[in-house]
Amino acid sequence: MDSARGSWRIVRRSLATALLVLALGVTSHAATVAWYQFEEGSLGAVASGVLDSSGNALHGTPYGTNGPVYATGLAPLSPLGLALDGVDDWFFVPDDPKMELTESFTIEAFVNIDGVTTDGIINFIAFRGDTVDGYDSFIFGLRSATEELRFYIDGPDGSGGLATSVLDIPFTWFGETIHVAGVFDGSTGFQAVYVNGELKASTTTPVRPRGPLNPAKQPGLGIGNWWSPRGGGGG
Repeated sequence: MDSARGSWRIVRRSLATALLVLALGVTSHAATVAWYQFEEGSLGAVASGVLDSSGNALHGTPYGTNGPVYATGLAPLSPLGLALDGVDDWFFVPDDPKMELTESFTIEAFVNIDGVTTDGIINFIAFRGDTVDGYDSFIFGLRSATEELRFYIDGPDGSGGLATSVLDIPFTWFGETIHVAGVFDGSTGFQAVYVNGELKASTTTPVRPRGPLNPAKQPGLGIGNWWSPRGGGGG
């Protein structure tokens, strides 16, 4: 992607709310797991660290040759956002048991995406996984080959193999600041994608997201691009 900007939060709930939020829902109430508002710096400055506003101290480290850089006017609930160059800008949050979103959860964000890369891989908005292909937890991002917004859940199939559940919708909002949300309800298997609060696609799946990841394989949360400090990635 040429740029992706916005505020992020991960929340514990099975409904879409606001900002970029990671959220779990093992009970009927919402509990925010991680919330990134991207407002630690000043306009035009290169980010040196990204703070988690949830109180869980899941802070992120920015990576990139020339960024990410603080920008403005990108999200209605936050005065600043982060502009990523689509080449090597992203930020990484080391894995934590709080990220093991095996029950109901929502991933949501305000983003403004100029375009996608042409390498055929997923352009990540948010990704939890490690450096082992296929053994991840979830992906929320754009498929560059088809220009589709993808919400992907990856989990064990109960017999040592892999199981996945994928939702894709055409992405037609390039250059616009929009709210996107991937929603999963573990009690029913309901999986959905929302854009600006409107349901765009849904399914019911038996797949449940992978919980623990391999601690020797650089597990964690990647936002905006790669998931690990070494770079690399796709889907």
